[in-house]
Amino acid sequence: MELSLSQAQAIYEQAEAHKEIIQEVLLERVRQDNKFGPQNRPPFEWKIILDEEVGEVSHEVCEVYFRGEEFSDKYRKELVEVAAVALAALQNYDQRAAAASSSNS
Repeated sequence: MELSLSQAQAIYEQAEAHKEIIQEVLLERVRQDNKFGPQNRPPFEWKIILDEEVGEVSHEVCEVYFRGEEFSDKYRKELVEVAAVALAALQNYDQRAAAASSSNS
């Protein structure tokens, strides 16, 4: 896929705007790898893990809604964990697809 100069500039600007968040997500990925080791899971297991993390975000949202609390750093932390788990699942998918492709060659 070829990008125009304006498309490339827009992507660069978005990356710069979100650099700190992306770094946080990548740092969380490293933390997860250090805690759990390499994860080679089928998609349904990733869905279960991701659902659990999304459930933690939902819990924080309910605390705000039903108790009238303010969003806390815990809410944000859980969102970072959701992004990191989704990234792990995507990385694992790509690894499995590459392995399947090379074994079929």
